[in-house]
Amino acid sequence: PGSTYYWSPLTVNNVGVVDHGYKRKDGSVGAHMHCHVYHEGVGKKGANNIASVLVRTLMETGMIKPGRTARKLTVVFDNCTGQNKNNTVIKLVPYLVEMKYYVEVEFLFLVVGHTKNACDRYFNQLKTIPRQTNTYTMEELVSKLAFCEEVSIWESKPQHFLERGKHLGDFYKDLTKEVKINHNFRCHADFLRDNKVFVEVRQSLLDSDAPRMLNITKHNWPTKDDYGDVSLAFECRKDVMEEMEIETLTPPGINPYKQVEMFEKYRTLMPREAVNDILYKQPDEDVLKKVKTEKGMRKVFRGELSEMKKRKREDNDDAKDFLDKIAKG
Repeated sequence: PGSTYYWSPLTVNNVGVVDHGYKRKDGSVGAHMHCHVYHEGVGKKGANNIASVLVRTLMETGMIKPGRTARKLTVVFDNCTGQNKNNTVIKLVPYLVEMKYYVEVEFLFLVVGHTKNACDRYFNQLKTIPRQTNTYTMEELVSKLAFCEEVSIWESKPQHFLERGKHLGDFYKDLTKEVKINHNFRCHADFLRDNKVFVEVRQSLLDSDAPRMLNITKHNWPTKDDYGDVSLAFECRKDVMEEMEIETLTPPGINPYKQVEMFEKYRTLMPREAVNDILYKQPDEDVLKKVKTEKGMRKVFRGELSEMKKRKREDNDDAKDFLDKIAKG
């Protein structure tokens, strides 16, 4: 801290996925977290990022295998609408079933005010070393986080984040007004019937909250009209989804102000081995000009604002003096 207190530090995102059926090297089965780490220049922490991380974890850990249909997948999420509880993530429920990765998929969202979950516990463990030492590069951070045997660190790159929302939106409707009020979303292979895909929603798993079935099928999905027959088109949806290329998200890039601060300020405090790291490279000329121009504009604005406040104080003082004179007669 010290001299860096008023500077803008680089934001590093971490997304944890805990596998409670993880097979350890000694043959035992227990919880294990797959922690995806990336800085703000690589990706955001929105719906597409969370959906991409979840699918990548399922695929690369073998929980999804093409040509194999597993029995059931249950995923428990934190109740955060911007990241977890949204249409993009929820559409993975019917998608994973329709792709025949699972017979049944269930997403559960913890109610607001819940106690800490498994991810929170592992995140606390990961903070141990970074809190005690200075960390200067992403490579160094990943190395320090890897000390915990119960956590696997995955450094995410731009190519790992896909436009899942756009892809899923071509085949499934938004659950309008249903996302916020419900906490349980489930799909079963039996819910694919009558050329439609249904999702079961419930406010809770209490007996008093009865499940409701919602048709989530998009009316006109890609190539539907090419088959002529609705039933044939529905049978081919899986192949169409597999063949469609999912676009890669454009990396947001590091905030221009942070780019300049990383180079002009933080770089001066770096040890010799970290000075030439890509995080501290000199920003492009247009970035430097943009930041300089905006700083100048902000300085002018602050000056004008200060002058306006000064005039207002003076006007108030004049008005007060005038009222005092009237009161005195």
